[in-house]
Amino acid sequence: MDKRYQIFVSSLYTDLIEERQGVQKAILELDHMPAGMELFPASDASAWELICSVIDASDYYVLILSGRYGSLDENGLGYTEKEYEYAHANGMPVIPFLHKDPTAIIRDKTETDEALWEKLMVFRKKLEDAHTCKYWSTAEGLKAEVIVSLTREIRAKPRLGWVRADQLASNKAMQDIVRLQRRIDELEQELQDTGLRAIKDTENLAQGEDILEVEYTFYTPDSSPNEPLFRKIEISWNDLLRIIGMRLFTDRQFDSDLRNFISSRLSRLAPIDAYEEIYELRIIKPEIDLLLIQFKALGIIDVDEGIWEMTEYGKKAFNQLLAIRRKP
Repeated sequence: MDKRYQIFVSSLYTDLIEERQGVQKAILELDHMPAGMELFPASDASAWELICSVIDASDYYVLILSGRYGSLDENGLGYTEKEYEYAHANGMPVIPFLHKDPTAIIRDKTETDEALWEKLMVFRKKLEDAHTCKYWSTAEGLKAEVIVSLTREIRAKPRLGWVRADQLASNKAMQDIVRLQRRIDELEQELQDTGLRAIKDTENLAQGEDILEVEYTFYTPDSSPNEPLFRKIEISWNDLLRIIGMRLFTDRQFDSDLRNFISSRLSRLAPIDAYEEIYELRIIKPEIDLLLIQFKALGIIDVDEGIWEMTEYGKKAFNQLLAIRRKP
């Protein structure tokens, strides 16, 4: 659908007549519509309301700042800055174009009042801190910058815009689109809610503070090379969830990487103080299989083509596990 955008051009008028004409021509060459209130200063409440309505009807806000700050409202704020504040506060994409060197502008087009010059510098700094500003020194250069920047902004942040009436869908078609969009939103919410609920019939599965015995093997200098020693680690399912959550909460993991991580973390818990020297301490593979299958059955993790990830319910359970409880 061929869409056109309304571009609000904000600047002082008398000092920037040539520059504004170039900007407006650039907007028209892009097949969009320039709008502005340069001939209608906001001298009273009704005029300001009209300016606000034109800004509201626009899609993008182009600001041209040169060597003057301009006249002030009753609160000491320049009308150009006031327009900017309104557009920015209402979420409109702002594209500022600042003169490259205001001190180089001829004297009759710059502020001679020190207080107004200071306000101009503060306004420039505000714009530079909040936006990616473009700089210009000639009317032709400004026009070229507007064409490039506006094209890029429209591509990056497409807006509602305007279309010909004969391109609009029928009223019934629009109603159907709205109805289907609402249904999509409902289904997405149901899917999200389902992901945050535990799988049914897991009450009889070991979980929480239930204890699991994890078997591991190791060797000592006195043991036979073919006969490893077997011992067990006792650990709760919540503690296992803490270990797995550290790895899966923010990123998916390949099966081998996750198994190696779990084995490494559990190996640190092995009670080996009774031996002066041990080596090749390993958590046996069936034990890792068991706990992965159990967490999958509980709906906490899932696997697809050898890649494990934490479910939405699993992330919720992990968050609840780490949350600080109130003291009784």
